[in-house]
Amino acid sequence: MVKGINHITLSVQDIEKTFRFYKDVLKLKPVMKSQKSCYFIAGDTWIAFVLEQKKQERRLYSHIAFNCNKAELQSFK
Repeated sequence: MVKGINHITLSVQDIEKTFRFYKDVLKLKPVMKSQKSCYFIAGDTWIAFVLEQKKQERRLYSHIAFNCNKAELQSFK
């Protein structure tokens, strides 16, 4: 059973614009910023943005990670 969202990672084409939007417009709390990524906290959830140049790479790397009970997942093996 899913207990919650651990983090969300989205690939973007422009870290500077992304950082300004999420910090200044949405007022999320910035945690870290580099040339290739930036991280925010939204409530209890981390949101990460990672620079990707190619459109196909953006689709492959973006993801949501859930917190789950490991014992419950064992039954799916």
